[in-house]
Amino acid sequence: MSGDLLVFEEIKKLSESSNKKLTDVNIERLERNSDVLFVLLPQWAAALPPYNIARLSALVNEAGYKSSCLDVNVETYQESKKWHKELGFDPYGGNNYQKWQIEEYQKYLHKYVKPILQKYIDIIIKINPKVIGITLYFCNEGAVQWFVSELRKKLPNTKIFGGGPNLHFRKDDIKKGLIYCDDDGKPLFDYGIVGESELIILDVLDEIEKGKTHKGMKIMTQPITQRINLNNFPIPNYEDFDFNKYEIGDGALTELSRGCVAKCTFCAETHFWNYRQRNASSVLDEVEYLYNKGTRLIWFVDSLVNGNLKELKGFAQGVIDRGLKIKWIGYARCDKRMDYEYLKVLKDSGCFGLKFGAESASNKVLDDMKKRVTNVEMEENFIDCKKLGIQVITTWIQAFPTETSNNFLETLTFINNTQDTIHRISSTPGYQLTAETIVGQNFERFGLSNFTYDKNWIKDDFSFGKPHILTRAKLFDIFVKEFTNIQTPDRPLLSKMYDIKYNKKISKKIKYFDKKLNILKFDSNKFKSNLIMEPFYFFYFLWKVKGGFEMNLKFDEELDYKEFGYSVKTPYWANFWFKINDNGDWETKVDAKYLQPENPFSVLDFSQKKSQVIERVRVFAEPKWGDGSRTEDEIKELQKEEKHLNNTQNFSFNFDWEGKGTWDEKKKTLF
Repeated sequence: MSGDLLVFEEIKKLSESSNKKLTDVNIERLERNSDVLFVLLPQWAAALPPYNIARLSALVNEAGYKSSCLDVNVETYQESKKWHKELGFDPYGGNNYQKWQIEEYQKYLHKYVKPILQKYIDIIIKINPKVIGITLYFCNEGAVQWFVSELRKKLPNTKIFGGGPNLHFRKDDIKKGLIYCDDDGKPLFDYGIVGESELIILDVLDEIEKGKTHKGMKIMTQPITQRINLNNFPIPNYEDFDFNKYEIGDGALTELSRGCVAKCTFCAETHFWNYRQRNASSVLDEVEYLYNKGTRLIWFVDSLVNGNLKELKGFAQGVIDRGLKIKWIGYARCDKRMDYEYLKVLKDSGCFGLKFGAESASNKVLDDMKKRVTNVEMEENFIDCKKLGIQVITTWIQAFPTETSNNFLETLTFINNTQDTIHRISSTPGYQLTAETIVGQNFERFGLSNFTYDKNWIKDDFSFGKPHILTRAKLFDIFVKEFTNIQTPDRPLLSKMYDIKYNKKISKKIKYFDKKLNILKFDSNKFKSNLIMEPFYFFYFLWKVKGGFEMNLKFDEELDYKEFGYSVKTPYWANFWFKINDNGDWETKVDAKYLQPENPFSVLDFSQKKSQVIERVRVFAEPKWGDGSRTEDEIKELQKEEKHLNNTQNFSFNFDWEGKGTWDEKKKTLF
């Protein structure tokens, strides 16, 4: 008995507080009359069968309903390969998600996608299900809007519900009739599920089964403190999926955890769910079941697989002990506790890659992001992974609100110096601000204006906005493509935006630096001065790494829009010619124009937004309005200021300049 108590005490030490007070999904199996069809519409990743609808299908089957899954997305993906040439881009490429949003979809993609959607509408009409569930992402808005509109006309008695992250973001727009509504502004969905769906979906189906009615769209939201236990779900139902249609025919998705242990200031996802992990044994049982069915590759969909290092190591050791010859990959945080020996256990269990959310290599920016890691620790993780043969896949954010030109160059310096350890890079075109982030709930802390400028954020001193974000995004992509061998999503139009010739074929590792460039005489238009100066910091960095070179850099509104998307579409045209020799003597010609859109300023007031996620965010953001909102008088003052800014501020400019100088510190500047 005393021995058992000692064992119990040791087990208690391994218990994680993050798994306390979980809510079990208790499934009561009854005779049901309803059949449910889960549908995934394009665009979404087509590498592996969709885990979310397979999991929900298994759960409702367990409750006695009859369910099936229809992946229209993978069918569209297969067909989309035929459109690349005519479109001029890959609609499933990582840089083209925005073209599936409701504003862009009709313009670019509907004529190609419509026949596929119509085909499956006809199939669903024949099935005539009682209930249809649709997954809502930001990158399938356009297809969902048209598809569900057509289904409504053909199947007026079928109940349709939607769930997924985009319902959270757009539920207020549904109320305004802006999305997921018919021409009269009536919502297309009968129900909406906000939050974790495993419990709510059973409530929705129970209401439908009992014939309960309501007006409009009923949105059902998970209680803010609820965290669902992930350990007692049935094995996902993959019966309706042809694995041969996916890019990885012997792969499957699963999860070790849900939520995130971090509270990074830029991130919305970290606030959606409170963190909890599955027991390693629960994951192992599912993976072993899939393994016996032929699965050999596992992709973890967690926000981060290493939120609980003990459970991750326990899973890895379990894979080794059970003799499961799998390969696996997942998202991770850089963490100094993951030393070589720890990573070796992951490698021995089949880990072939970790996708690190690096975001920046400037310690100042990392601190502002609350990443809780330094660039030295990042580099150590990357080096150890390289030694072990674990692929380092990284994501990066350009133009975080507190990032300076020199901070941006710190990131480029890090990538330049560590590029032999990095397998792949992906990034979005600049930081995208949302209400569900700490940045979005505390503008003052991050130096942001209370107004959008041309439908994007701008610094409170108007020194940095949309064209500056575009500039950093473009320079980052040029750097990765031109100066590294790191894999990155293709940008087919990028080659039309620059050309470069080097004096010598050299490439050096350099130390971090903080350089103030005195190229131009700044005037009162900080917007213009900083925009013109931004490429020169990049030129200076290139000179440090490559020596002498000659470069042409181009900005064109339409070309940049096609390549980088709507979020950074900006009326900016420029040609930068820059030439420098190995000694640092340079000359340049700049021809630039910016045309300010009409009434570009608009009040940006996230204090009025209400949701459980935003409630969680405000605990960490500590906005000056607290848990409430700005007062009516404060809003009126902002609206007055908006009108004043639109009447008085104009950042338009024409700039035509030739200059020369030297960066050789031994010489006196020629400027």
